[in-house]
Amino acid sequence: MKNIFSSWFSGSGSATAVASSRSAVQAPPLVFRQSMTFPIVDWEAMDVHAPTTEDPRLLDEFWSVAARAWLEALQAQLGNHF
Repeated sequence: MKNIFSSWFSGSGSATAVASSRSAVQAPPLVFRQSMTFPIVDWEAMDVHAPTTEDPRLLDEFWSVAARAWLEALQAQLGNHF
């Protein structure tokens, strides 16, 4: 257990490598469902923007960036109270 905590807090730079690799993936244009009172992403319509690869790391990055963009759109709609 001590080794796990040491690796998390050692400052080895692995977190920096992950962060820099994620910044290479740009957020796709979000497709929202129509007639909603706040932004709800039509995730099925987002498939056309997904990379055409079977690489799970790249797909995870893409969907994570898309989800973050949706959360930012949701935050903008809800305001600073949430």
